[in-house]
Amino acid sequence: MDEVSQQLEAAAVACLSSLRLGEPFREDLFRNLTSTVRELHERWANSDMLPKSAVLVLIDLPRMIEACGTLYKGAEKQRVSEASFELVDVILEGF
Repeated sequence: MDEVSQQLEAAAVACLSSLRLGEPFREDLFRNLTSTVRELHERWANSDMLPKSAVLVLIDLPRMIEACGTLYKGAEKQRVSEASFELVDVILEGF
């Protein structure tokens, strides 16, 4: 796995781990994840190909975040759902 994919995976694991443990939504972890995705867009801007491992993470990550919403109630559940949609928008910005 290349360095770029490792950065993405580390940010995704940190964000998902917190959500899966039912901790309060961590804006800092989510912002790190979205900024990592934006950084990847910049690195890949002139690439003809993207690392398969990174693409697989980008495809599954929004659904995984949304699925974590079942662990929450009320405003916290709404924030997790909004985060999944926000992440889709961030991912699509670069393509």
